[in-house]
Amino acid sequence: MSKASNKYFSAIKVLLLSCITGVSGGIVGTLFSYSVEFVTELRAEHSWLIYLLPLGGLATAGIYKLTKLNCVSTNTILESVRTQKSVSVLIAPVIFVCTVITHLFGGSAGREGAALQIGGGIASYFSGLFKLDEKSRHTLIQCGMAAMFSALFGTPFAAVLFALEVVCVGHIRVIAMLPCAVSGAISFLVAQKCGVTPERFMCNSFPNFTLQLLLKVILIAVAGVVLSSIFCKLLHFSEHYIAKFLKNEFIRAFICGCAVVLISVLLKTTDYNGGGLNVVSRIFTHGEYRNEAFLLKILLTVLTVAGGYKGGEIVPSLFIGASFGAFCGGLLGVDVAFAAAIGAAAMFCGISKCLLTSILISVELFGFGGVGYYILACIISFAFSGKTGLFKQERISFSEFIGNIRVNNN
Repeated sequence: MSKASNKYFSAIKVLLLSCITGVSGGIVGTLFSYSVEFVTELRAEHSWLIYLLPLGGLATAGIYKLTKLNCVSTNTILESVRTQKSVSVLIAPVIFVCTVITHLFGGSAGREGAALQIGGGIASYFSGLFKLDEKSRHTLIQCGMAAMFSALFGTPFAAVLFALEVVCVGHIRVIAMLPCAVSGAISFLVAQKCGVTPERFMCNSFPNFTLQLLLKVILIAVAGVVLSSIFCKLLHFSEHYIAKFLKNEFIRAFICGCAVVLISVLLKTTDYNGGGLNVVSRIFTHGEYRNEAFLLKILLTVLTVAGGYKGGEIVPSLFIGASFGAFCGGLLGVDVAFAAAIGAAAMFCGISKCLLTSILISVELFGFGGVGYYILACIISFAFSGKTGLFKQERISFSEFIGNIRVNNN
């Protein structure tokens, strides 16, 4: 077989496997979504379950130690797209189960971080099963990431861009675009057919454009950038130093779990447990928010992640960004829902460094009417957020600072 024929054969093979990955992602994503939803409702009905969070942490630590996946995370998936490093197929069921445990007992975590690992694990299994070459394997792992994100969050366009952007900010593997789009679209359709409801927080009205409004949007975006940087640094700082002083993962999980339980009991609310999307929904539907909500969510999320609980930080970051935006909107006299959308857009871009994804996910989540403001907020966030983000293995191929843009050919 000639090189040209072999190239086309590989492309067709990857495209067919992206369809299989999309179907698999849709099915697994549906099961995962229903599982998290079920245990969340169960915890709401039986509030005493939160007292078992420390035991849930011990179970999570035990499962990861037993399967020897202690060092595996979303960073491992990102690294596997750039290198020859393989991903254990066990990561999919393990992160599935442990994320459900976190949500059952009230850890402050999301599910999209877990989705990237599940999708990457499934795709890695298929790539080994069908003996794909290295580049095709990288593409299929990105397909898996796009599929699971699309199924869970219901944002297929943003999911595809996220899988392409997050691996190396500034560089998009063009060859992976079509397979990722196919995988993401199929997964989304399968999830919808199975009854998974897309996440939507639509703004019902957008304020008329004025210079004063523009300046307020800029202020919210700049404040969101600062907050995203603080959040990321607190996550990395706490993970490093808590692990340094509490070297035993079981003790670490138990103590951090106890801290989350204690704070939750003192607050007399479950708003900050789990992902907290119900709180975000109240901001957009009723304009309800608490001034301190973003600070409390940061605190509980940092403790949850540092304790080794699984789930991810993307949904908590949307909670933090939206509640902070609402707080700023109240101070500046801007519509609360609109300000929340701007805050969430700036926050997501600041932590992910994915400019195009941040704009697109804002449109899909909050509505097209504010697209100009989302673009402005995301550009400001991207330009000034620095290099500290959620994912340590995420590469930045150029400087984000205005006036210091340079190409990195490595």
